[in-house]
Amino acid sequence: MPEKVVSFHASRKDALKDYRVFERKVLLASVDLLILLLAFYITYALNSGVSKEMDFFSGMGRELVFGLALFFSLGLVFNIYELEYVNKTRKVLPLMTFISGLTWILTLLAAILTESEISVQYFLLLGSLIVFPLAVWRIVFATWIHTFIYAQNVILIGSDAMSGKDMKKIQTSIEGRDYDHGFRVLQSYRLSEGLKEEHLVKTLKRGCEQGLIDYLVIVETERGMVSRKLNGELIHLMSSGVKVKSYPQMYEEIKEALAIGFSEPGFYSIMPDARITANHAYEFWHQSINVISSLFGMALFAMVAPLLMLLNPFFNKGPLFYVQKRVGKNGKEFDLIKFRSMVEDAEKNGARMSAKDDQRVTPLGKLLRRSRMDELPQFWSVLKGEMNLIGPRPERKYFIDQWKDLLPQFESRNLIKPGITGWAQVKYPYGENVEDSAKKLEYDLYYLKNRSIILDIRIIYKTVYTMIVSKGQ
Repeated sequence: MPEKVVSFHASRKDALKDYRVFERKVLLASVDLLILLLAFYITYALNSGVSKEMDFFSGMGRELVFGLALFFSLGLVFNIYELEYVNKTRKVLPLMTFISGLTWILTLLAAILTESEISVQYFLLLGSLIVFPLAVWRIVFATWIHTFIYAQNVILIGSDAMSGKDMKKIQTSIEGRDYDHGFRVLQSYRLSEGLKEEHLVKTLKRGCEQGLIDYLVIVETERGMVSRKLNGELIHLMSSGVKVKSYPQMYEEIKEALAIGFSEPGFYSIMPDARITANHAYEFWHQSINVISSLFGMALFAMVAPLLMLLNPFFNKGPLFYVQKRVGKNGKEFDLIKFRSMVEDAEKNGARMSAKDDQRVTPLGKLLRRSRMDELPQFWSVLKGEMNLIGPRPERKYFIDQWKDLLPQFESRNLIKPGITGWAQVKYPYGENVEDSAKKLEYDLYYLKNRSIILDIRIIYKTVYTMIVSKGQ
């Protein structure tokens, strides 16, 4: 059925309509900075051991600069100023607690090592002055300020060939849960003969004039869906401050993944500037972290292996290690070694993927998986040059052969070496089926397209955080 052009029913106070992403980030960072400054100043003011001749910056300047630099560096790495994260209290609370707690602990250690004027007991007070107010502020922002004031309005334009269910699914992916991606879809339209372009343009212009529209998102599922005339009108709307994006662009920005369901099967149709051949600086960085991490990992392996050899006969009967063929760069197979975490005959009924609460995992195996210690032997593969520290998860040929017809871009993962950790590993749980594999592929392809030193650092931090809070399976 063709869709009727309807009027917008949303409203927004004029005083708030000009706020955009930048202002939200400035507000977040400003209040964070104010809380940190107050926490350090109160700690200084209450400390009776500081010389009266010393002012705040003389008595606590080093600690303040170190704490601020550390907090905001961790904040950028962990995305605490990206709207996908700051809108979700279930994500932002543990993350803010981790970042603010780590900032406090490392500042305390730095103060002890540098023989700070501030007594240690007052640094204990500093911890509560940092952690709790920052957590409360983020709850206030996520549940009130962001949702009700800063959510940006979106108009969705798709093809008539798309079903209402498809449009609803796309709408949900843009909005998130309770608008926690920072967007609100005011109206969706499907282009058809029954929906005259001039009527649509007139409605869009009216919405723009009223300040109700922030984004126009185009879901172009077929070539030529948007006519030349409509394209011209969209350009005019952009001049009024409205942003026009394709759905894959919007999806990539929100999810930090590539929407493979809305792209052609070819690898370069979605990654024309893929960073497969990286620059020399990035290659030097990548090789450096490979060598350093593999040496550290093998040293840790040497310490853990004797203890596991003693525990294995009681809690994990069978061999301590298992060796399995995995597909590496350019489709070449290699032997991957891990500490065994499943029963010996885990695949007696045929190969199948690991699942959440998998009954095949042994008691010791659960500990190994949650702590990620089962991955330690893989550092040998990194040392040999078969794997990277960071990259797509190495898969078995059996599953790749099953998925490559359903997911045409899947084999593009093999353009770089697989990794012990990676963007898909820290963003998505273990895959249990082809749908999960498709989701993980979206993150893997995003990494291939955007890999950089900053993204690698984010992955390393997220991996460490996951290990600390025992989120592994």
